Amino acid sequence: MTFVREVVSKFAFGKSDNTQKTYMSLANSLEAFLNQNSLTLENATPYHFKAWIVSFRAANSQAEAKRFLSALLKFLGNYGQLSSLKSLLREVKPDFSKFKVDLNVEEIHRLIEACYPIEYKFAVSLMALNGLRVSEVLGLYWEDIDIERNTITLQRRPFEPYYPKGMSVNDKPVRIPLNHVSKEFYNILYNGTANQGRILPISYKTFLKWFYRYIEGVLNKSFRLTPHKLRHAFAHVWLANDGSIRKLQAMLRHKRLETTTIYSEPSTKELENEFELVLTKALR
Repeated sequence: MTFVREVVSKFAFGKSDNTQKTYMSLANSLEAFLNQNSLTLENATPYHFKAWIVSFRAANSQAEAKRFLSALLKFLGNYGQLSSLKSLLREVKPDFSKFKVDLNVEEIHRLIEACYPIEYKFAVSLMALNGLRVSEVLGLYWEDIDIERNTITLQRRPFEPYYPKGMSVNDKPVRIPLNHVSKEFYNILYNGTANQGRILPISYKTFLKWFYRYIEGVLNKSFRLTPHKLRHAFAHVWLANDGSIRKLQAMLRHKRLETTTIYSEPSTKELENEFELVLTKALR
């Protein structure tokens, strides 16, 4: 095993299988790039790393490569090199338009209606109307839903494989409002019994298999609707209805506002409507 892959395997130890596969794939790519240019990690400059990143065509690959590079440099302890890379990494901005999902509330309700059984209606409603990630939905316990206060408690439990992204066991739980659609589904599921454990005691692979079975083809869209795009749809609906981007940041649990602004890009239809309003007003 080469040095790059050895370092990455140590760094990725304990992470999910998908994360390990992604990092190892990127490690192989970086290693091939360095060999092709007769470079090593020690003598490669920030410009070399930038050339490697821009070689990825897909937006999500560029974003993954940037995260991988930052994590790798931190792990190696090359903080001086990391500092000089930061400005260059900002120049390599992925095309986040590929991640935009312009779903309206009516379309979201159509997706929820297509789900079966009710456990999955509950899950999809939480992603589309509360902005929860799949890992957060699968990690919810019965006691995390407070019907009287209309809140959801997000927390990381010891030995629980599903939890909010970036949250450690020692972090304080986070409470966010519960949407009324999910509340109705929860009341039906709970049925006044003393349930314990996870609300959806299934694996991510099982959920994904079900998701594509019921969601695929419900809406006539050019893109494939993934579970995470429901979170994007929630953010779009929030901002399209004049919601505060700062409060959206809190709802989505983003550490940086810059991440939240990805969702603030207007759709083509919104630009057309705004254009007509502004032009009409200007020509009066």
